[in-house]
Amino acid sequence: DLLEKAKEKTGIRTKEDLKIWAGEQMKLATACLSEFMGGYREGRDEEVDRMLNEYFKDLDENDEEKKSGNDNTREIKSPGSTPAEKGEDCTDDDEDEDGDADTQPSEKKAGRRRRKRRP
Repeated sequence: DLLEKAKEKTGIRTKEDLKIWAGEQMKLATACLSEFMGGYREGRDEEVDRMLNEYFKDLDENDEEKKSGNDNTREIKSPGSTPAEKGEDCTDDDEDEDGDADTQPSEKKAGRRRRKRRP
């Protein structure tokens, strides 16, 4: 009796009816999700644009200030700014205990490495 009432109320009487209903629900869920994701992406893109414009506005203002000055000026290092001029030790940080440089590149340095000359 209860089963008959449920079948009558839902309109699902057979397994085939259930498959049809489930397919319709899947189509509805897909359409809802597609609409949601479209709105989400649009809102996300607008927010990213707003944030990037705010961030780069400061950089653009700084660039304009630099461009308003003399274009022929370049940043010149002051004397004594290199490690050697400051009297700092310029030895290779990757030397082994025996004084040889490692043959593997260092994680903190990029590019080719030079070995120290032996006397």
